[in-house]
Amino acid sequence: MRHRTRRVPSDLMVRLNLAEDEVTAKVCNVTRTGLQLRGIFDAEEGDMVRIGLRDRQFRGRLVWKTDIAAGVVFDAPITDADVAFFTGKRGQHSTRGRGRVGFGS
Repeated sequence: MRHRTRRVPSDLMVRLNLAEDEVTAKVCNVTRTGLQLRGIFDAEEGDMVRIGLRDRQFRGRLVWKTDIAAGVVFDAPITDADVAFFTGKRGQHSTRGRGRVGFGS
């Protein structure tokens, strides 16, 4: 059985840059390797995407899409602090799950 990374819920809005379009989408959940988005935007599996949250930029690739949701895999795993940034829990700490996961700023 393959271990699946724990998804952390979120409801923050982000800016997506897809080719020449910029749209907003809601982050449903995030892990160190990717995130799930909700929104309607013109994109296809395999498209590169830039995700803007406040003054930060994250790059990834669209790996699945439905009419109202999509999954993005980051180009490189993000840190626990970045996960906290996407969930709005920056500065909080969590000890749930396997081992200690720090959510520092």
